Amino acid sequence: MALWAFYVWWKKDRHTRERFAFFGFIGIFGFVGLYLSAFLLENSIIGSVLMILLKPFGFNLQPLTPPLSPLEAVLFFFVILVLAVAYVSVFKNWNGQKSLAQHEQEQNCDPASILRDIRLFLERTPDAKEKRKPYSAEADQYNTLLDRPETLTWHERAKQLWCLRNRSYLFGGEFDPAHKCWIGEEKHTGALVLLACPQYVPSAAALSAWLDYARKVADHQEKKAIELIITHKEGEPNPAEHHPDYSITYTNEAALLLELVDFSDYFADIQYRVERAKLPESHLTLQDTYTPSLYRLAKEAEPQPESLEVYIQQWLRDNSSKQLAVLGEYGQGKSTVSLLLSYHLIKQYSFDTHTSIPILIELRGKTLRSLPPEELLATWAYRYGINVKALLHLHMAGRLLLIFEGFDEIDLSGDTEARISHFHSLWKLNYQRSKLIITGRPNFFLDSKELTRALGETDQTHTLYLQPFNVEQIENSLRSADEQVRHEIVQLAKEDKKFLEVASRPSLLHLVALLWKREELHKHEHINSATVIDLFIQQTLKRQQDKNDERPFMILNTAERHYFMMGIAAYMAVKNLPNQIGKDELTKTVNRLIDAVPEDVSRSVSSLKGEDACPLRSNARFEWNTRRTEIIEKINTDVRSCGLLVTDLSKDGMFKFAHKSYMELLQAKVISQLFSFNKTSATSIKNTMNMHINDALRTKEVLTFFAELLKADLSKNHSEIPIQEKTWRVLFDEPQFKYFPFAKSVATFINIYIFSLLAPLPRLRLSSLPLSAFFLSLGTLSGMWGMLSVVGNVSLEKFLLLTPSLLFLVGLGVGMGITSIFISKFLITSSLWFLICRELQISDEEIRKYIGKKMMVTYEKLSKEAGIS
Repeated sequence: MALWAFYVWWKKDRHTRERFAFFGFIGIFGFVGLYLSAFLLENSIIGSVLMILLKPFGFNLQPLTPPLSPLEAVLFFFVILVLAVAYVSVFKNWNGQKSLAQHEQEQNCDPASILRDIRLFLERTPDAKEKRKPYSAEADQYNTLLDRPETLTWHERAKQLWCLRNRSYLFGGEFDPAHKCWIGEEKHTGALVLLACPQYVPSAAALSAWLDYARKVADHQEKKAIELIITHKEGEPNPAEHHPDYSITYTNEAALLLELVDFSDYFADIQYRVERAKLPESHLTLQDTYTPSLYRLAKEAEPQPESLEVYIQQWLRDNSSKQLAVLGEYGQGKSTVSLLLSYHLIKQYSFDTHTSIPILIELRGKTLRSLPPEELLATWAYRYGINVKALLHLHMAGRLLLIFEGFDEIDLSGDTEARISHFHSLWKLNYQRSKLIITGRPNFFLDSKELTRALGETDQTHTLYLQPFNVEQIENSLRSADEQVRHEIVQLAKEDKKFLEVASRPSLLHLVALLWKREELHKHEHINSATVIDLFIQQTLKRQQDKNDERPFMILNTAERHYFMMGIAAYMAVKNLPNQIGKDELTKTVNRLIDAVPEDVSRSVSSLKGEDACPLRSNARFEWNTRRTEIIEKINTDVRSCGLLVTDLSKDGMFKFAHKSYMELLQAKVISQLFSFNKTSATSIKNTMNMHINDALRTKEVLTFFAELLKADLSKNHSEIPIQEKTWRVLFDEPQFKYFPFAKSVATFINIYIFSLLAPLPRLRLSSLPLSAFFLSLGTLSGMWGMLSVVGNVSLEKFLLLTPSLLFLVGLGVGMGITSIFISKFLITSSLWFLICRELQISDEEIRKYIGKKMMVTYEKLSKEAGIS
């Protein structure tokens, strides 16, 4: 069974994880049974195996089998342990053929379970057989996500629309296809109701036929009053008719949709966010600073002359079935563009009801793949008390513009298939007359193929890229700022390209203007995104502290509050959360940080400014012995209310950083402080959250912020150690690397020689090398010991003493088995080091001096395989 498990692993491109789980488990179980039986019978394990294998051929080895020696017992116990660890590791990181069951588990983020897979492998039900079938991504790869869903037929929609507007009508039966009508009653009067649903205004003959049919039904049901309701899809409705025994009401789709939903609360909310809500640390509103953005039709194309909003207005008037995707990097104003577009359309709707009604839906933290269209809309509609069915009817009629903002912040993004499944849910709302806009960061996708799969081909979706502000737009956006500040910022943007890169991002431009005089930003030698956001965060926390007299529940000082913000951001990096954290997770994280906050953090503030510098957990500051629960609750309140977190209105009980870039900057700062002289806070957070550097630097934005912070620190603190050397030391400041002093030499040997030699073999990769060497050495040892024990009756002790070379093979195999986990982690970490060097703009020549020319090629390959770039 063990050999068969090894074969399944070796041919993993042909076998699923369930098969490997079963045979591997039986193999390990067999080894354990063999070990226990040999231990109880005091027989040599290898001798017993040879006796079992050769007995069918007439060889009786019972007299020649030596007793079990302590050395052999210890050796095989270690062998079984290594095999078990290797079995679990291969199972959890299975990269062979995937079954339908495994694919479904990955989509649901269910942890891998050996027992579950074994049970599925043994089941013989039709459902189990179906789940064991191989999964093929090709079936999904070419499916068009934008296939339009089936809309309700007109007679179904007509009935629902009428009942949504008139709650006193009841239609209990089925649609009558022969007479093309619904039969029901008016609950208050008891009148018979015939609801006819023609496409156009009916003829007099059709009206007469419906009236005759209604009279027959009324006579049968003993109804005296008759009400005919004619709901036609196209055309203008006729005036209502009233007769002694019946009445006729005419209406059409447009009339039924009119005033179907009361959007007044939603409209007021959008207007408040634009006209009255103040920007952070400012008396200005979005209305005072908003400047329309330009766009590009392709990533490398030239910007278009008209603004993005002008293009969208033209697209809304167009009868094209194409949808719209607006992509932009961090800080380029995607959220602001979505909000101001909604605001302007609402203003236009107030005097032109034919204008599309914008529905701005934030995707932050939502798990879309499990939501049907109604629930996706309901998560938004519930907040404003809007009937989701009525909203869906307006959407199917083409009256709405659905704006899905921030697809890069959805929850549980997972692997490629998981990310694509989110868009499957979004495109379920792609009806014939609908209009949809989706916004987000383009680096959410691994490559252009994945982007096309998710957003659609060019004949299905217009994909637009936001263009950074030019100097004229920067000046216009600063129209309400101090005249001198505006002049100096614009002048520097014209002269300094590096500064222009920062100021051209709308969300950062506001921060630059705020900090220009307050923090004398213009005097900084290196102004980059990280510097601006970091200064703004520090300034925000200082201003919060100044309000201490107004907020008696504030019990943290500025440094402690900053520590908690960094710790929460680090936790979100470890858990790979979007910019959203639940209240229970937040409380647990804060409690962990309370127990870990270093005394130096509290003491780092000045008592002259009225801040308490006593250690947070000291009895000199709080009565921890008698009021611990109360103090912890006050600290949690302080963190939620006086830091950088705000309530996430898109989901009840959730919090977020006011801007996603704040979270990314704090994550980068935790890592950058590990490179500084004073790294107490960062080390404490790193150890408390069990955080590895890879956890934080998994996105391009955090990696960029980290490099910018590191550059700024280097400009202040000159070091004789080259930055690439210092970065290497910090990255490998981990226990598993500390106990491996020749890590760099081993990596060089593996990458240059072994990796390059094995590259031509398609099924033999670096990860398979340790296990292969182990089985090879074990098999060689077993074979030679068996032959010598049969032929020469050589005892195990003599055999081991006479064959030191075989002991070396065993040691090599076991050693490589132990280091297999280390090797994979080492390669990912070293690839990250290579990317950091590139982000720091260290020349290839300097990198080659440090690692060599051949390693350069290898690291370029590994960085792509690791998926960090």
